Amino acid sequence: MLCTFETKISRRIHGPTQDKGSWRPRWNSEIYNLYKDLNIVDDIKIRRLEWARHVVRMEDDRIPKKFLVENFIVKDQWDNQELDGRTSPGETHHKS
Repeated sequence: MLCTFETKISRRIHGPTQDKGSWRPRWNSEIYNLYKDLNIVDDIKIRRLEWARHVVRMEDDRIPKKFLVENFIVKDQWDNQELDGRTSPGETHHKS
């Protein structure tokens, strides 16, 4: 959805192009060639990975590092319980 918004705004900024005597909106490939850069979604993914790398190198007592490590541990425990057929944290089985 973010790519769609970015393309829509880019079309608005750069305007239509003349093709064989008539005007038409620019195609996505034409807009991407104008920028010669990553689209916004790929850029966000790369920046998230850069941030995660930065957090991993932090000292263990820093809050972002604690948050990252705790979320991985909780997620891992959740996945293991689902694979074993046990209930997920906070979930209870009621007898009918």
